[in-house]
Amino acid sequence: RPDPLADIITAQATRGDIEVAVLATGTLRPATMVAVGAQVSGRVTSLDVELGQKVSEGDLIARIDSHPQENALRTARASLAAVRAQLDEKRATLAYAEEALRRQAETLARHASSRIAYDEADTTVKTTRAQIAALEAQIVQAEVAVDTAEINLGYTQVTAPIDGTVLLIVTQEGQTVNATQSAPTIVVLGQIDHMTVRAEISEADVTRVRAGQKVYFSVLGDPGRRWDATLESLDPAPDL
Repeated sequence: RPDPLADIITAQATRGDIEVAVLATGTLRPATMVAVGAQVSGRVTSLDVELGQKVSEGDLIARIDSHPQENALRTARASLAAVRAQLDEKRATLAYAEEALRRQAETLARHASSRIAYDEADTTVKTTRAQIAALEAQIVQAEVAVDTAEINLGYTQVTAPIDGTVLLIVTQEGQTVNATQSAPTIVVLGQIDHMTVRAEISEADVTRVRAGQKVYFSVLGDPGRRWDATLESLDPAPDL
């Protein structure tokens, strides 16, 4: 009879590693991703980027209608100029009042004028100085208003906060954005040179993994290619 063991393949027994795999599926996304929003309300007059375009930090993303902010800046500058003019007037008044007080002091010393006239001149000087102090405080407020108006005008030009690639365009040219309650998103930028896989590990397997372990993954479009990586962290809860 034929030998029943003739077709059995044998090999020399050796020591080696046995891989115990924990399988999970996840989402591949940039490690750094920023939603670029608008801080002022208005109509988007121009969108200066395209989907997939690479941008650098500070590059112009979009422009928002700036007429309301320009008018607010002009109003703030006019208010500042008016307060400064009032301050100049009060300083001139103070100079005249101080000279009048000096004359009243001289005439009072020679008993050529009444004490009441001197007191009135002294009160005028003190009142004018107090008014000057109030105007100086108003100038500070007006300067803050000008700075705020200039900042708001700058917000009408939306720039890239980081170097990255335009992954998503949310707001189109001509669309009106409302930044009263929340900052509306114009585009989404991401740095795709460093990617992160966010995988959902089952409850039965999560006790078998730990941060720092070597892992590898593949994508559906190229299942034969393998990317080696490191498990960075274990989040205590899934994304909400």
